[in-house]
Amino acid sequence: MRRTEPISSSPRGGSGGTDRVPGAARFLAVLLSLSVLVTPSYAEGDPAAQEESLVDGLESIAAELPESPGKLGRNSSRTSNETDLPAPQQQAETSVEGVIDSRDKRARDPTARAIYPEAYYRIRRLLKRWQEKLGLEVTLSYDVAGQYYTDDLGNESGIAGDASLSGRWLLFGQKFDLPVYLTFQVRRRDALSNMPPSDIGPDTGLFWKTVSGFSDAGFQVPNLYFSQELGKRRVILRYGQFSIDSFFDSHRLRSAKKYFLNYAFADNPAVNFPSFGAGAVLQWNPSRRWELTGGASNIQSVDQKDQVDFGLDSSALFEALQARYRLAYGEDRSAELGVMGWHNASIPTEGLKEEQGISVTLGVDGPTPEEELIFRLALSDGNSTPTDVLMFAGFGKTINSFDQWGIGVAAGRSTESSKWQVMFETYYRWWVFKELMITPDFQLTLGEHLGRDTRASMVAGLRFGFIF
Repeated sequence: MRRTEPISSSPRGGSGGTDRVPGAARFLAVLLSLSVLVTPSYAEGDPAAQEESLVDGLESIAAELPESPGKLGRNSSRTSNETDLPAPQQQAETSVEGVIDSRDKRARDPTARAIYPEAYYRIRRLLKRWQEKLGLEVTLSYDVAGQYYTDDLGNESGIAGDASLSGRWLLFGQKFDLPVYLTFQVRRRDALSNMPPSDIGPDTGLFWKTVSGFSDAGFQVPNLYFSQELGKRRVILRYGQFSIDSFFDSHRLRSAKKYFLNYAFADNPAVNFPSFGAGAVLQWNPSRRWELTGGASNIQSVDQKDQVDFGLDSSALFEALQARYRLAYGEDRSAELGVMGWHNASIPTEGLKEEQGISVTLGVDGPTPEEELIFRLALSDGNSTPTDVLMFAGFGKTINSFDQWGIGVAAGRSTESSKWQVMFETYYRWWVFKELMITPDFQLTLGEHLGRDTRASMVAGLRFGFIF
């Protein structure tokens, strides 16, 4: 059954600073922006002439739009007292906000090599200006992962692609002044071989999957929700359709598209998170150090593919409470401790039993500014999760500002057999161009395999990530 934003400020100064784009015009402009973003190439004809025509059109539209109330104009002055705000929080890499917050890091590096022609970057700069005036942030990515499993009895392999369009639209207010956002994500996951990497597992005797995501689920709308920030971001309310694990149980190296691939690190086989569905999450930041979060999500939405449902009308809910504490120590070093308790109701018709558990995660800055360490212990009743005990330790090191090497070890006890497996994983993320990452990955699992007479298996993987 598996399923904080950068500090900006107040309105423009000047007499025209409070003008708003009419709702219909804003919506039309958003659709036009998205259509340009996903266009892979120019139409037939003279490329230079068509590029100039498109650039002129975007400049004309951008010039007519007023500044977004969430952005600073040239005559703006800051009215909010930023010293009263909670510490800026790093959004989970698996959430839409996390994807958007980190998307342009490489693109801002003037020394990085570009994979696309200059025309693409000219258009993207214009689109970015256009989106800023609309209060819109959009990013498009395509990721491919392939894995090859082998042991002394046989082997199997899989390849899958994941195309994802993610965005966040400031509907009302200004950042840190009662903003209301509409966050959205549409994606398509397809197998590019006989099976996807997510299907490696049932016949291999592994306790959990070798990858998080990278399935053949097809078209999905995993995120379409509203969020409202109150009290200078001390309270954040989210309601709509989303994957609830985007807001719970995260850590610094959790993202199958950027860090570890294995389910033990990129997800949690000792927590029975549901698939995306209707839910609500309330986050309270009483101080710069504390973060308290509670939420619930429909469980039966696991069968949901391309439907959108905002109704929390199910008696079978997944519920979670989480507390996180951040502290600073030494010279510019920090650590954070997170504790999450969860519970899911039963669905007898689907064989889902009532279950609860706890997950404790510690993230620590390493000895140098480019190093991070993570530790986790997770326990569950074991009624529906593949493991009832999970422990792991991981290490990540940034190299040459953008590349990263990581290594981790995880141990888990099978709910079915009460046996243990130990898994090692290492990867190297090579950021080849501004918008291309290549990541080789290797996993080694030791211990008794379920229904398979072997005690050791290996998985070799390779990821390609494109950002548009």
